[in-house]
Amino acid sequence: MRGRMTYRAIVERSVSAGLDAYGHPTPPDWQPLAVVPCHAWHSERPSMVADGEKVARVEVLWCALPVGADVRPVDRIARIEDRLGSVVFPGVWVIASALRRRFGYVEAQLERAA
Repeated sequence: MRGRMTYRAIVERSVSAGLDAYGHPTPPDWQPLAVVPCHAWHSERPSMVADGEKVARVEVLWCALPVGADVRPVDRIARIEDRLGSVVFPGVWVIASALRRRFGYVEAQLERAA
């Protein structure tokens, strides 16, 4: 699978910690963490979320990462580029599922951040 990881995921991690004057968590301060090789693809059908009378379309992206990559479920992916630096999947993606270990790689389900 490592040979198919032709994209690069720009991973960001929040460095904010602590509480504000009212005891609420401070807003996240996203800083670049690493550029990780990956392979990304769209799911067959976008997910549909029904909330009462509203129906929303959720864009879902799957991403395969190397086993030793420093990526946690609290991180986010700023964008996914190819080897030449062209943006393949623009926008900010959050990790929507637990990282699942597969045969030789780690798989994550990503959703576009709102």
